Amino acid sequence: MEQAKISSLSQPEQIEYYLGKDCYKNKFFKPHIPYAWEIEPCHPEFEPGVLWSTLKNKTIQHQGIEFKFNNLGYRSHYDYTIEDLSTKKNILCISDSYVCGPTCNYEDLWTSQLQRRLPEYNLVTLGLPGWSFDTVSRVGVSTIQALANKVDFVIVIPPNDHRREFVSKQYKKIISHPQGVTNVPYDEYWDHIDWQSNNYNYFKNSLLLKAMTESYGGTYIELLLRVDGGANYHDRGPRGLTGPNTYTALANYFYKKIKGLPSKFEELNR
Repeated sequence: MEQAKISSLSQPEQIEYYLGKDCYKNKFFKPHIPYAWEIEPCHPEFEPGVLWSTLKNKTIQHQGIEFKFNNLGYRSHYDYTIEDLSTKKNILCISDSYVCGPTCNYEDLWTSQLQRRLPEYNLVTLGLPGWSFDTVSRVGVSTIQALANKVDFVIVIPPNDHRREFVSKQYKKIISHPQGVTNVPYDEYWDHIDWQSNNYNYFKNSLLLKAMTESYGGTYIELLLRVDGGANYHDRGPRGLTGPNTYTALANYFYKKIKGLPSKFEELNR
């Protein structure tokens, strides 16, 4: 049908007709709160035989800890709907394992501790183990657009192992190199990934989230956790991930940022 429309046009007119076609329907993220399973993660299963996509509205026991997942598949004790969240003052907390807390009870998570200290706000936690910063930024931008000026703060802890989304017409996955998922369909892809590429990718996502947050009148708070030998924030529990002392420290840190107070580092280095 389209070809029949333009067959009688001159060549310049045909070129003009195709110039951008005025808009691209898929250029921007869809303004909605994304489901947790929209992009296949590095770790497709929460535990053997249990896929993330099957955790919607489920409560399960995993390694002695109770995990309750809401209507969108996130670890939360209440459902996320635009209609409900649009009536509240929201703080979005977006990350990977740092926000899901695969080794901690719900009440011990830094987000739960922060919620108790900030009853005037409603905390929305968005994240799963294995997410990349690309996923974090896309979920963040979509959710901010969906809730508009009902987001007061956006708290982000970027994944720190350079996970990235690889998407083509026939393949999509969160990948991590040199560890993790590396089976991309184009072997030469890895020839173009180095620290500089990862650095650009990090700032792309960071600046995108910050700009989107501020465009709707919110405040953006980002904390990139150190992973070098001098960083001792990891109190590793029996399963090897972040422990309760780190979650308490994160709650204290973000509480001070929201209240405009100096962090412990700023306090001791004035």
